[in-house]
Amino acid sequence: MALGKWRRFAIGAVAAGTVVALVPTVSATSATSAATGRRQLASVHLQVHGTVNLGSMARSNQSSAAAANGPDISPATDVEQDAKAPLAVAQEPLPHPASRRVTSDHPGVRGNIGLTHADQRLADNGNQFSGEPPDQGLCSGNGFLFEQVNSAAAVYDTNRNQLAPAVSLNRFFGLASSIDRTRTPPVYGPSLSDPRCYFDTDTHRWFVTILELEVNPYTGDFSGRSAIYIAVSQTSDPLGAYTRYSLDTTDDGTDGTPRRPNCPCLGDFPMIGFNATGFFITTREFPTFVAGFNGGLLYAMSKQQLAAAASAGSPFLPPVLLFGAGPLAGGLADRLQPTITAPGSAQPNNRAYFLASTNTTTRSARSIALYTLTGTNSLNTATPSLSLSRAIMPSELYGDPPRQRQRRGPRPLGEALGEPLPTVDSGDASFRSANYYTNGLLVGALATGVRDNGLEEVAAAYFVVKPAASGASAGTIVHQGYIRATGYDLSYPSVGVRANGAGLVTYSVLGPNVYPSVGYTTFNANSGATGPVRLVARGTAPQDGFSCYKAFDPAPRCRWGDYSATTVSRGSVFFAAEYIPPTARTVNANWGTFIAEQN
Repeated sequence: MALGKWRRFAIGAVAAGTVVALVPTVSATSATSAATGRRQLASVHLQVHGTVNLGSMARSNQSSAAAANGPDISPATDVEQDAKAPLAVAQEPLPHPASRRVTSDHPGVRGNIGLTHADQRLADNGNQFSGEPPDQGLCSGNGFLFEQVNSAAAVYDTNRNQLAPAVSLNRFFGLASSIDRTRTPPVYGPSLSDPRCYFDTDTHRWFVTILELEVNPYTGDFSGRSAIYIAVSQTSDPLGAYTRYSLDTTDDGTDGTPRRPNCPCLGDFPMIGFNATGFFITTREFPTFVAGFNGGLLYAMSKQQLAAAASAGSPFLPPVLLFGAGPLAGGLADRLQPTITAPGSAQPNNRAYFLASTNTTTRSARSIALYTLTGTNSLNTATPSLSLSRAIMPSELYGDPPRQRQRRGPRPLGEALGEPLPTVDSGDASFRSANYYTNGLLVGALATGVRDNGLEEVAAAYFVVKPAASGASAGTIVHQGYIRATGYDLSYPSVGVRANGAGLVTYSVLGPNVYPSVGYTTFNANSGATGPVRLVARGTAPQDGFSCYKAFDPAPRCRWGDYSATTVSRGSVFFAAEYIPPTARTVNANWGTFIAEQN
């Protein structure tokens, strides 16, 4: 999420609490590791919010057209915040990798349309806002796919047949509807963003998370309080019962939260990772009402203890440890992207890994950071003891990508407003989707700008890291490279691999000769990316959403994607990304998602 995603963000009654410690990272200036110190910061609460049965909820809450009274776009529409200060440099170096061919052939891959903007907008009987960009959350396991996009979710079988109507994530997490249009004037509920999920094969449970910000119910403006909501299934059935929790991320010293600079704050862009014992959530902390950035944060807890508490309804919840990622490359570490282990591969021994880009004060960089959390086996004890360290590894050049170009085509909203064809946001050069760990190798990807004869385009950069098996954080990049196609922008990449290292990198594809589409390139952790850019789903029109036009915002971003997703189960790599589907749109947006399988 970020405040510019055109959505708003509540918190419920407090139940059992847990101790939280903040561990700041010591700065390192070379490829050596930097150990952390430890200090206890404060006590915060992992709060309990009752239970919900997803299948029963889906059957009783059919989507339908909403009443006309009430706005379609949230009144809380601040500009997305950037962790980096404005730079005085005119231009920084960008790579110039070789181009790959583009083809519509996609052997062994099949897919279909997933959730669309209409599904998201009309869930909860239409008591939702339009939202851009589409934040993709896809996970798989036990013969099911679970897709979340913005504030809606759906469950499919592994043939991608939808098993129940899309549900509102506001209602799934026990919160009021985003907007109650049956009342005059309408009443606003909390706003959610950045959904994530994961099926853990050790506990056979589904873990679902989302960012939440509380709002004034009468104006829709931010109140200042924020939280990460967590739902853990009570069985291996994604359509069954879940127990709901939250972590207060306001960090203003009230309600048991630590006092952090310039807070109240929000835990932007929550990402999740797992190892043999741990469940990890990372955020990037921004003040809600003033400019500033407090850096990356990492929450660690026992997945077994949380799953057991969810199933038994126990008030005894696992301790939660909070770490600060600290300074990095002259700035503050931003997005710490957690890791999950490919099914069937051995887990890392008593540790968890995270990757981060090092362009904290610049738009380009020639290194990445590996963070290592050691002592994770102790999460299953009454007194967990963990340590966070990092190493900086020299890498190929990468840099923040330019805006994406679009093919001309029908734009009912833009044409009605009399506004020109917009270019589309491509984010920044940071790890935005889950890293995979397989047989001692760690794999991640990010978007980068590339330059050819003065023209800038968007490409994917990938990295395969061999982390040290013991001691403080250390590692070596054993494979790296780019996925680029001249005349195309390949944005928001996500990589997924099986236990044997084979898989793919998926991304959205835009350009002057193609409408927003979904593509992928085959990949192996043991050798890197191979083959062409394969278009598995071609878009049918330009991006034509409200975030693209000055009629809605004097400085429009034209939001797109934020991240794609890959997930591995039963020998297949499933992936999802954003495109413009051949389906009915709403007035204010036309995006959709495509879910595919590589078997």
